Amino acid sequence: MPTSFESVLSTGIHGYYEVSHNLSIPKQLIDALEILLAGDAVEVWCAFRICADEIRFEVRNLSPFRIMTNDFIDKVRVAFHNNKKALQACKLFTGKPLNDGLWQDIQSINDNLVKKNGVSLL
Repeated sequence: MPTSFESVLSTGIHGYYEVSHNLSIPKQLIDALEILLAGDAVEVWCAFRICADEIRFEVRNLSPFRIMTNDFIDKVRVAFHNNKKALQACKLFTGKPLNDGLWQDIQSINDNLVKKNGVSLL
């Protein structure tokens, strides 16, 4: 199950950025997220999980860069709402036991994101 996004970001992407100082990494991450946001329900859910983790890192100043701008968050919101029905129907991974599938998982994570970080992706 693809749920280790937090460690991929902190150890992989942020870690590589910090040692390489490759200034194209934030843009590459945005580009990859935009590809996921244009994909199927699982890809959109993955993008949500990555964005939520990146927001947590940025709010806590644990990210070496900032990509979660208001403009990018708006793009993310549009993709989530455009895929709401597909996400509700998707019962894979953490959506398996939920009535509204991955959409319900996204709502739960978003509620926690708002409560702890003051940011909503929905």
